[in-house]
Amino acid sequence: RYVKKGYKALKMRGGRGHPERGDIESAKALRKAFGNDIELLVDVNSEYGDYTTSIRMAREFEPINLYWMEDPFRFTIAYHNEETARLARESKVPIATGGNVYGRSSVKRIIEHGGVNYVMANVSKAGGLTETRKIITLIETWNLKYSPHCDGGLNALGNFHLFASAPEQVTANVF
Repeated sequence: RYVKKGYKALKMRGGRGHPERGDIESAKALRKAFGNDIELLVDVNSEYGDYTTSIRMAREFEPINLYWMEDPFRFTIAYHNEETARLARESKVPIATGGNVYGRSSVKRIIEHGGVNYVMANVSKAGGLTETRKIITLIETWNLKYSPHCDGGLNALGNFHLFASAPEQVTANVF
C-alpha cells in the first residue's frame, strides 16, 4: 500500500540480537515482495557488535541490493570509527551511521578514519539546528552524503528544514 502511495524506500529493522536469525531472510522476502521498485535499507540498530559479524552480514546482503546498512556496531559513531570506516571501504553494501551523533566532533572522528557512505544527523540529538547545519557543512566538505534521522514531531520539522537546504539530498528517514 505504501509503494502505491509513492513511497520509494523501505527501512527494515535488523539486528534483533541474532543477526543469523532473520535479517537476511526478512530482507530477501521484502525484495521478493517489492522487487527493485523500492530502495531497501536495513537499520541494524547497533546489534552486529563487531567487525567480523558486520562484514559477514554485509556480504550476505550483497545479492539483495541494499541501499544501505545502518549502524552495525554498538554506538557506532561514538566508539567504532575505525571499524565503521573499514567496513565502508571493504563492503559493497553502502554503510550509514550518525543517528546518534551528539555534535560535529563525532562526525569529524568518523571522517578522520575514512568516512562512510551516508552520514546521518538528528536535530534533537546533534545539538539543534545550528549544530546540525554545521554537521551538514562538514559532510559537504568531505563529499559525503547526508540523510536526516527523523523520529517525528518538531524534530522532524527541523530535520526536514535542514534536509531541504542540504547540498546532496539523499533520503529522509521518518519513523
